[in-house]
Amino acid sequence: MCPTIIADVHEKIPLSCSTLAEYEINTIIDAKIIENFGPNQLSVRFSLMEGEHCGAVSVEIIQEKSLPYPIGNVDFQKLSDSGTCLEKGAQIKSAYFIQDFRGLGLGITVYELIAKHYLLVSDTIQTHDGSTFWKFKLGDHDSLEVHIVYLPKSGIPYKMVDRNGKPEIYHYTREELEPKIWGLESPDAVHQFINASSEDTRSNVVLTATFRK
Repeated sequence: MCPTIIADVHEKIPLSCSTLAEYEINTIIDAKIIENFGPNQLSVRFSLMEGEHCGAVSVEIIQEKSLPYPIGNVDFQKLSDSGTCLEKGAQIKSAYFIQDFRGLGLGITVYELIAKHYLLVSDTIQTHDGSTFWKFKLGDHDSLEVHIVYLPKSGIPYKMVDRNGKPEIYHYTREELEPKIWGLESPDAVHQFINASSEDTRSNVVLTATFRK
């Protein structure tokens, strides 16, 4: 089946770096701080952390004389598809920001941070917000290139190619590709912005994003 677009999931509680470490996601491999962020001119820290099989980015507000305040997490699974087009993949399993900090551009900073170190791979189940993010943010990114990858039940993953045998590059304007990428939770669960397929008969599909060379 295509990546299935589902109704938005319930509210979560973001985890701080110290709390993630309790789950053995305890190695910080990169971090970034943005000063004067948003209407309240806050300092925001993005910490890319990993364990043996998984990782996360913790997004925290940094405040003087108080502990960092977590406002979002993006969790991923480290893939072990050595020698394939998903080698060094980090498959997104969950992306969540508390309501007051949504729509401010935090997500794209997180995904760029992950893509610096891994091949960014979508989940096979996405919320409406998640699929819209892949379409309009990653699918219109100046530096990231998005490919479509098939996951056959047997055999190795492979990229969708064009008539010249070159990998298809997904852009948000290429709506003709969307039924080959996304499916729906149910045939009547129409997505406002994505031309998703109501069928459920193809091999699994994911999107990948990597910095252009």
